[in-house]
Amino acid sequence: MAQPTESKYRHAVYPGKLPRRITWKPVLAIIVLVAVTYAVSQGCQAAQIRVSQTQAIATAREQIKFDATRTQIRFVRSGFGASSYWAVSLSEPAPGGLVYKNLVIVKVNANSGQVAEVIREKNVKEEGLAPSPAESGPQSSP
Repeated sequence: MAQPTESKYRHAVYPGKLPRRITWKPVLAIIVLVAVTYAVSQGCQAAQIRVSQTQAIATAREQIKFDATRTQIRFVRSGFGASSYWAVSLSEPAPGGLVYKNLVIVKVNANSGQVAEVIREKNVKEEGLAPSPAESGPQSSP
């Protein structure tokens, strides 16, 4: 009499092995590792920024000669060594508010507080002024 033979494969996908059950210990270890990595990265970044936003705005205001009514500030990293800077945009809108009478962007080093670059927009359009020769196109002479 033939005995029923037991299949030597327990699972069709993994012959000889049952799929492993996910336990809470590896999941917890991964969550802790991600949390520690995030905390260390935030701590290192905060240690590099020694100049606050308000200090950067005050430093930038020293570089201009007009009364800026609009201020925007952004944190940027630039350069090969990824230096940290505050890019402070100071502007004075022209009457009507669609264009600027004065516009200056000041790049302040976030570590030392020194001014790295000052960009003054020279060709800021103002309503009521004649266009510059470059904007009006080629001139024809009679």
